[in-house]
Amino acid sequence: HIFAEQDFNRINFDFPVVSGLYRLGTVKEGRYVCLERRADWWQREAQRSRGVGNFQTLKFKFFAERDNAFEAFKKGELDLFPVYTAHLWATQAAGDKFAKHWIIKQKIHNYQPIGFQGFAMNRRRAPFDDLRVRRALALLLDRPRLNRELMHGQYFLHRSYFEDLYSSAHPPPPPPTPFDPDQARQLLAQAGWHANPRSGWLEKEGRPLRFHFLSRESTTDKFLVIYQQALKAVGIEMLIDKKDWAAWAKDMDEFNFDMTWAAWSAGTRKDPEPMWLSSEAERRSGQNLSGLKNPEIDQLIIRQRSLFDIQARHAICRQIDALLLEQVPYVLLWNIDYTRLLYWNKFGMPATLLGKYGDERAAYWLWWLDADAAAELEDAQRANLPLPARPDTIRFDEVWQEP
Repeated sequence: HIFAEQDFNRINFDFPVVSGLYRLGTVKEGRYVCLERRADWWQREAQRSRGVGNFQTLKFKFFAERDNAFEAFKKGELDLFPVYTAHLWATQAAGDKFAKHWIIKQKIHNYQPIGFQGFAMNRRRAPFDDLRVRRALALLLDRPRLNRELMHGQYFLHRSYFEDLYSSAHPPPPPPTPFDPDQARQLLAQAGWHANPRSGWLEKEGRPLRFHFLSRESTTDKFLVIYQQALKAVGIEMLIDKKDWAAWAKDMDEFNFDMTWAAWSAGTRKDPEPMWLSSEAERRSGQNLSGLKNPEIDQLIIRQRSLFDIQARHAICRQIDALLLEQVPYVLLWNIDYTRLLYWNKFGMPATLLGKYGDERAAYWLWWLDADAAAELEDAQRANLPLPARPDTIRFDEVWQEP
């Protein structure tokens, strides 16, 4: 084997074995990575590969802060910028370059699978090993307020770990967890936590109810401070520890945290095993961050392994979902069901932009540089003139045409 006698975890920039369209090109560690298109790609002439993979070079630049990346994008140093924060989309993605349609701002609605995000609670540690405490912590996050005041109402509130498995045929779970400090206080009292009359902090057997929130991005501070205040109001102290992404990832590998913000993508075919199987809770660098161990969930996961009917597997995932909602491994947050995309107006693309299931990464595969559009953009910038507008919203079902 080509990697024999090598430490695979230390191989960062040498990938001699690849089967995809692109191979690793120029690398400037910490600054950028280039992928170069292969002339000898084995699927080049396949029917499914015609008209795709149109860029000779894909260059990915790295930035420590999202704001710095956005400024580089507006200067033309980046061509494509997916937006992951409501505030940037609503307030910063504006100005002359947007008004003149030099930069295009679009929402793309398709059938992209929906993952979930939330505050992962490490059940390997007290007090998160107590279900009553986990439920109380979920009841103390005022998600409607955060969505309204900090995210311009752009998000829906999670009510499930498998949001896109529900429909009129399969009604969704009950409404999302409400903000209910009174119910949280009752649960905490049942768990043995009572206020110290002198300090006001909740204590149990002389120990305060205190934990650390491991944060990796300054953009989350505004959310965490509001949560911190709500916890303090009932006598819980949450300390916020800030680390860079590399240090945060190392702690995740070792499950060295109390609570942290984790976001997960999803596929069209759900696979609950890596995140929810009990044995995964002990595997270093695994996805079972919360340390969930539940025999009933294990049995369901094992049962769906041997099923080839995707609908039958998804039915089992809905059963798993119901158990997860009872166990509260995460304080569930919010999500969107579309892609927010900014790009310079010089590309050609299919009518659907990202295909039926794609996210922003589909642009690397489906788009192409339109020489005429690029020339028109340069002319417009030189003359300080607007370009024709493009639709601000793309809906797959409205633009898709059968071949």
